[in-house]
Amino acid sequence: MAEESPGPDVCSAGGSRRKADDGVGVLGGGRFTWGDWSRTDVHAGDFNGDGKDDIATWCDYADGSDKIHTYVSLSTGTFAAPKQAWSLPAGTITYQVMHMVPANYNGDGLDDLAPP
Repeated sequence: MAEESPGPDVCSAGGSRRKADDGVGVLGGGRFTWGDWSRTDVHAGDFNGDGKDDIATWCDYADGSDKIHTYVSLSTGTFAAPKQAWSLPAGTITYQVMHMVPANYNGDGLDDLAPP
């Protein structure tokens, strides 16, 4: 079987790259390469209010910028392609001391990511 080329480089922070698709489940209908896992947090929560858990990745890029991408859970058992949900320029926060916890902080019925 021919190797598929990797899809979008969602959380490239340098370092080793790993495939998020192990052949069993698929994120966003394709393969993605990932950056350094020590600079990426993965969270589950119902971020769109449909009752199914979605995935959010917080990526701390090598240039110091930070982005959160969401992967909405689909009825097929897979996830939609990532959408950038949040972005901060380099020097705004210090990733190593931030910890995010998914919960419905503002009472709108959707999970949010915020520091505890």
